Amino acid sequence: MELPSGTVTFLFTDLEGSTRLWEEQPERMTTALARHDAILREAIGTHHGHVVKATGDGFHAVFSRADDAVCAAIAAQRALQQETSVTDLLLVVRMGLHTGAGEERDGDYFGSAVNRAARVMAIAHGGQVLASRAVHDLVGAELDDSVELVSLGEHRLRDLAQPLEIYQVVGPGLARVFPPLESSGAQSGNLPARHNSFVGRDREVTDVAALLGETRVVTLTGVGGVGKTRLACKIAADVSPRFFHGAWLVELERVRDPAVVVDAVVAVFDLAPRPGVELIETLVTFLRSKELLLVLDNCEHLLAPVAGLVRTLEGACPGLVVLATSREGLGLAGERIVAVPSLEVPDSDECAVVASCEAVRVFVERAQAVKSDFTITEENAAAVADVVRRLDGIPLAVELAAARIPVLSPAQLAQRLDQRFRLLAGGERGAVERHATLRAAIDWSYDLLAAAEQRVLARLSVFSGGCSLEGAESVCSGGGIDEVDVLDLLAVLVARSLVVADDAPSGERRYRLLETVRQYAEERLDDDERNELHDRHSRYYADFVERATSGLRGPQQLQWQLNTNAELENLRAALAWVIAHDQGAQAERFLCAVGRVPSALSRVMLRDAEAILALPSIRSIERYPLAIAAAASAALFHGALERAEQLCQQAWDAAGEPSDQLVAFLVLTRGNIAYGRGDLPLAVDEVEQAVSRYRQVGDTFMVAFCLCGLSIWRSFTGDVTVAAAEGREALALARSTGNPGAITQALGALAVVLALTEPEQSRSFIAESLELNDALGDAVVDENALSMVLIASAVLGDREAALTLCARALRHGLSLLVAVCGCLEATADTLVVEAPEVAVVLHGAIDALLPGYDQAEPNATIRARANRTIFGQLDAARIGELRGQGAAMAEDEATAYALDAIGRAI
Repeated sequence: MELPSGTVTFLFTDLEGSTRLWEEQPERMTTALARHDAILREAIGTHHGHVVKATGDGFHAVFSRADDAVCAAIAAQRALQQETSVTDLLLVVRMGLHTGAGEERDGDYFGSAVNRAARVMAIAHGGQVLASRAVHDLVGAELDDSVELVSLGEHRLRDLAQPLEIYQVVGPGLARVFPPLESSGAQSGNLPARHNSFVGRDREVTDVAALLGETRVVTLTGVGGVGKTRLACKIAADVSPRFFHGAWLVELERVRDPAVVVDAVVAVFDLAPRPGVELIETLVTFLRSKELLLVLDNCEHLLAPVAGLVRTLEGACPGLVVLATSREGLGLAGERIVAVPSLEVPDSDECAVVASCEAVRVFVERAQAVKSDFTITEENAAAVADVVRRLDGIPLAVELAAARIPVLSPAQLAQRLDQRFRLLAGGERGAVERHATLRAAIDWSYDLLAAAEQRVLARLSVFSGGCSLEGAESVCSGGGIDEVDVLDLLAVLVARSLVVADDAPSGERRYRLLETVRQYAEERLDDDERNELHDRHSRYYADFVERATSGLRGPQQLQWQLNTNAELENLRAALAWVIAHDQGAQAERFLCAVGRVPSALSRVMLRDAEAILALPSIRSIERYPLAIAAAASAALFHGALERAEQLCQQAWDAAGEPSDQLVAFLVLTRGNIAYGRGDLPLAVDEVEQAVSRYRQVGDTFMVAFCLCGLSIWRSFTGDVTVAAAEGREALALARSTGNPGAITQALGALAVVLALTEPEQSRSFIAESLELNDALGDAVVDENALSMVLIASAVLGDREAALTLCARALRHGLSLLVAVCGCLEATADTLVVEAPEVAVVLHGAIDALLPGYDQAEPNATIRARANRTIFGQLDAARIGELRGQGAAMAEDEATAYALDAIGRAI
């Protein structure tokens, strides 16, 4: 049969999970595969297609018309679904379509169009039909109105340099909902968008790009301001298509503490810390299977920890390549060091030569940003050439000079630079010439500031990760600078490019210094002033954390969460300062504030609880017992039940006659400890006491919070009537606070309690909780609320809702291991009848990740119910094998396994 040529459409198909099916059902698979082949051949032939060849458990077909190819794929999927009832074996086939030039030779096709069709199929899920943009554009109105090609966005496919826009074929009889495509897709990196052109560096870009294909670690070195970061981002953007999971930038300039280098990398990937698991283990587990370029920027002040991290990742993650920037190499075996030179400067004053030079092009572009009509002319060419030469072509220095064009001509710039260089020459013994030149550029910019502007610039250096206007006003005022004047002074510094103003998610502007400018500004502080500023900084953030704690409990929770997220680096820095300087009174304010409310803020700050308790000065603080209680809460959060219990007793002993507030906090903590150990009656009794004490002190928020957990636990004991009354009170109290998180959690708790007795009411509460959660977005995700509505959906038997919620929670990345295990247990329980083997694997994973999880109610009841189904369908040997498979899984592997099972089930 003559195969079509010219522009054709290729169809690739693949039977998903065929290896497993052959292992488990060899006899039935023989019959089923024959039917699979017949169905595909019939669908292809009926729609005027040609089978090019069979590809293992799939087919490669070609069509003259794109609409015939789409119709053939739809017909095949429908027939395969109907065939399941005949063969009693589910055959799930993924399909991909692409249109392009057909290069036929000896009965086969070659070329890029064939490869693209295969790559489109490779990212599909079983039962899904995907098509490229080329297919979409050709079919047009040729298809039936019931068939639609829905865009899934652009995706990077393996071995293809440019992304393809992918469409899903949607029509009657075809499944519509699938997990995200198995491509790099939107997860292609976090490189910043360039707001101005990239000038020169062609040779460096080419050479380093080639090195990244030959070695695992490349470090760009050079003086500060030479453009290492800009060059690294340009190279990373160019080579990103080589890496299936893209290129990711980690900015280390704000990291002061060597101990939190791993935290900075983890934060870029939004990996949640896991109780009992070292962050480096979480990071290695995440990156182990990735093909990814990691850009580590500004490493010079963290050489030892960065080198250690890279060494660990290089050994454990074979698909990882590292591009670093630093003032010196990392000192690793196999590392390739590339010195970044200054920009090219003109070798004559001729106008054409000057205008075409790299350093001058940078100067002109930056000058035009502040004076749009600036150009190189015969009159100013020599002066501009003189300026960039004197600045050694260092980009930062060139940019600082160009920013002055609105007030100084090039000739005036040249005159001032000449004066400044003479002043600074030899000023620092042993300083390299380029470093002195960069300092001259910054000195010159600094000297243009008024005295008050200089002081504010220097004081801003105390912040980590920038600051809000309120923070700048509080910390930078004083000593002759009124708080009301700080805004105007900031405006001058922003206009002169010494301070960067960023738009924050909270809707406010935040102010930060470039690192080179920050280091320069910090050197302008003497030791006494630096210490005073750090004290002022820590006092401001102790006040902030107390206000944030209150705000997170009220109706403005979302705004306060956004504000808190923006200040986490400052909060860590302030807490580190007070700990390092044994300032027990300030440290206690941080600890006691965050210990009062469950929030993301608590999770970040409570990790230093033990260090705070170890401060000699804290024992004399009046609220010392409350600090111990907060530390007990921190231990509980990290799963250290014995330590939490010890600290509770220490707090009792230290208090003598504890206040109602302290008693409430301690009995609540003890209740959670009891629940963690599976002692439900004791947990109920302790939390009842906490509710009573919180009522006495008038803490409505905490009464509602305690009643949520109490109502669910009480329902587990069978006392649904009282539990429902407590749940309704919790919801009423939560609504009275106006706190969105409290309301979503109370709705979820009541949904759980009423799931068996008032199912429709329960569904209503689930819908309201999810609607409110969606309105809050990712900034405020209440894991307790999400877990509650998930459990309620599972109890209600709402299979698809429960599975969808499980997938949502697992994809979000839960910070609590117990919440992760809850999602895995709910997945297992929901799928146990249709997929008992999946349930057993997940049980094995849960019991290995969190021993004893299945002993507390309702986990014990859920597990017992699931086991009755499992032991009715599987023999003991198979159960043991599957449990062992699950027990060997790391947390992310178990999560991925569950998501895959959910996707197939839905």
